[in-house]
Amino acid sequence: MTQPDPDRTGNRSRRPIKLLIGLPAGVVLIVLVLYLADFSWQGVADQIMGARWHILLGVAVSTAVIYYVASLRWRFIVGDLTGGLTNVPVGYFYFYVAVASLSGLLIPRTVGDISVRSLALKFSGGVPLTRGVYSVVVGHLMTFMVNSLFVLPAILFLTKTLSLGQAMVLALVIVALFVTLFLLFNRYLFAAAARVYYSFLNLAARLPVLKKRMGPQAAFVAADFHVTRKTAGKIMLCGLAQYFLVILRLYIVAYALRLDIGFPLLFLGASILLTLSLISVFPASLGLSEAGWYGVLSLAGVADPSAITFIVGERIFSTLAIIVVGGLTWFAYQLFSGPRRTDSTQAPAAVKPDH
Repeated sequence: MTQPDPDRTGNRSRRPIKLLIGLPAGVVLIVLVLYLADFSWQGVADQIMGARWHILLGVAVSTAVIYYVASLRWRFIVGDLTGGLTNVPVGYFYFYVAVASLSGLLIPRTVGDISVRSLALKFSGGVPLTRGVYSVVVGHLMTFMVNSLFVLPAILFLTKTLSLGQAMVLALVIVALFVTLFLLFNRYLFAAAARVYYSFLNLAARLPVLKKRMGPQAAFVAADFHVTRKTAGKIMLCGLAQYFLVILRLYIVAYALRLDIGFPLLFLGASILLTLSLISVFPASLGLSEAGWYGVLSLAGVADPSAITFIVGERIFSTLAIIVVGGLTWFAYQLFSGPRRTDSTQAPAAVKPDH
């Protein structure tokens, strides 16, 4: 059995400095927000220093649980794509989810997530890169669908078309419709996604620069990227759970900072920002998150001092949580696996052959 090697996959996942191109634009957005907002740094600092620090432990705990749900979802998908991963403990996936999140602090999150996780499967488990990438893309597709469910209610609320209560009722109706339609028609959705993906691969395989790497006989079919209906239902539930956990983490920050920003507002407002973050070119969504939250909170009637306190606090505490949880995960790997890898980090024993 091939054993995972985090050091190797970590090095492989490094990206050129050009991926930091979004950083200057992000800084510009932050400067613009600070220029437009009417607040005092002393007031923001005092409120952060006066936070309920014991409550902020919940930010790290919720981050760890978010990683666990993401790991389960990834495990379900890879199990379908490889045919031999259902018996591998979730700890293997958790480790690389945490490492991918750490990389997202330096490069665009989606780029880091796809790179780290797909390369981990390839070099530590022998999973073909085409399937490894698809396993992450399917997860992001589910995340995009769930995040975008609440964009319409959020816009209707922020434009004063609906009250906050009415917008939340609409959001719940949309969730119910989504779950029903998804359970009925998910096979068509994932069949279409697989068709688009393998068609792209077959087209790419004709390019001279890729033909040598992929092989002259490369030919991809739908069976290479099949996701069962049972797995589709599981990853849908994981996607919904992950969204609620992210909102809970945001609420913990607001509550710890003693801000009058309720769960419903965060629930709706985050949908816009989380959807945009999946296609953001900014490392860690730097600038996009700050500008987005300032716009959402301002339109919702939150005063500038409270909005800036939340924005600064959320950036500080979420970043610290990612670093702490990622660091503890790495430490746990070193402590419990050591030179001899245990079953908690073993890669797949059997992988379906690629074309």
